[in-house]
Amino acid sequence: MGLGDWGTGRNASSMCGVANTEIVIDARGVYCPIPVLRLAKTIRDQPAGTVARLLATDPAAVEDVEVFCRERGHELIESRQDGRVFSFLVRKSP
Repeated sequence: MGLGDWGTGRNASSMCGVANTEIVIDARGVYCPIPVLRLAKTIRDQPAGTVARLLATDPAAVEDVEVFCRERGHELIESRQDGRVFSFLVRKSP
């Protein structure tokens, strides 16, 4: 799947097999701390279990998202790089 295939409202399967709506946050082209701030703002009012995919081009986002998830108790489901784009899949904690 290429990066162009990601759109808002995509379905992602959770670990327990229940489908969640995946929210896509496009933070490509902006720098620290904006990507993680956009992630935090987007999931703040969402219910527990919400899955969000953050797309970023700033390498600092790798550590920022890991720390954000660890400190807030969210699950970092996936972290990968495809070319210059970093992709993070995060499940909001209860």
